[in-house]
Amino acid sequence: MRIDAILMVLGVAVMAAGTFFVLETTVETPGPQLKSVTPEAPPVVEESEA
Repeated sequence: MRIDAILMVLGVAVMAAGTFFVLETTVETPGPQLKSVTPEAPPVVEESEA
């Protein structure tokens, strides 16, 4: 490979790494929205119905 082609490839790689680093540090990714595991009003079972 010629030296100018190697420099071009390295330049693109450095640019991609820099862009990735900047986006990872500046853009916030929201966490998963989890629902409650236990229901707020659990069903009540009468002993006579069971």
